[in-house]
Amino acid sequence: MVLLSGGNIDPMMMERIISHGLSASERYLRLRIPLPDRPGQLARISGIVAEASANVVEVLHSRHNNKVQFSQVQLELHIETRGPEHAESVLARLRDEGFDPQVDF
Repeated sequence: MVLLSGGNIDPMMMERIISHGLSASERYLRLRIPLPDRPGQLARISGIVAEASANVVEVLHSRHNNKVQFSQVQLELHIETRGPEHAESVLARLRDEGFDPQVDF
């Protein structure tokens, strides 16, 4: 357990501590999802995550990545969940819709 107090707390250090805690408790997922390079794919993913009651924290949508096929983009998605069971539920919903999310640790 970490206790922070005082007026000289570095906000960036605080953010790192919070992110680390969320990750350690499996409440923060960083996903990589290859997507077809077609309009509407990002909206589909966002809808699935919203319907699963998870919170999107950060999104990176990149065509410039040698890890995906020419006709694809890579979506890096950071989301908050309520814990391991909820995280698995979000991943299952994405897979059920035909996506292949890979969790980055």
